[in-house]
Amino acid sequence: MIDNRLTIMNLENTRKRGERWLLEKRTGSDKLGEYHIHAKRI
Repeated sequence: MIDNRLTIMNLENTRKRGERWLLEKRTGSDKLGEYHIHAKRI
């Protein structure tokens, strides 16, 4: 984001990992998922 001269205004988690499909093999990370990013050009 910084390389594109954008600053993040808001970060909204829309779906956590495994919410759409059951991922039994890949557990342990709570930061993965789908996000909606609101950014502003600086």
